[in-house]
Amino acid sequence: MDSVPDEKPLSLKRAKAISIAPRLGLRGALSLSLKILLPILVLLALFPFFLSSFPFKKSATSTFEMASLGLTAEKFSHHFLENRNAGTILVVTGTVTHSASEPQSYFRVRAHLVDIEGKVVSESQVFAGNYLGEKDLKTLSLEEIYSFLSLKEGSDGANLKVPSQLPIPFMLVFHSLPKDITEYSVEISVGDSPWVKYPNFS
Repeated sequence: MDSVPDEKPLSLKRAKAISIAPRLGLRGALSLSLKILLPILVLLALFPFFLSSFPFKKSATSTFEMASLGLTAEKFSHHFLENRNAGTILVVTGTVTHSASEPQSYFRVRAHLVDIEGKVVSESQVFAGNYLGEKDLKTLSLEEIYSFLSLKEGSDGANLKVPSQLPIPFMLVFHSLPKDITEYSVEISVGDSPWVKYPNFS
């Protein structure tokens, strides 16, 4: 007769595992799965919050939006006139365009006068789409000139829902001019977007 090999006795740990396993059943398996999955689900839910807290996200978005607008200022020109109320005034003109896919509104333009030492000695800020003729520049008061050039919607709504690549004129006026002005700078913006600065003009 063949001899039967001796079976090794089960260890206490293994015996306990075998005795518990049949009792886990479906409820026990679900409970175990929830204990594993719950922390993972919590982390996934909180991930967007952690991502939005990084400081670079807002900067990257702002930079992208600014680039997508494609703001451009060109046809810069300046000349002096004699206003009957304020004396000599400096008039700076040009046009603003954008290349965004959607119409844009409320283009802003500002300029700084710079003296021989490179210091800003005067500033003027207006909304694009406002333009005065030479007669008005010579005869209107400064209050009337600045009030007209500050119309947010522009003359006849010229600064509202501007299509892509459509040039909009702008005009800035300076008075009480210092004697040592050597150049001026121009910056443009649309809505609440950051200012885009152009090289100084002399």
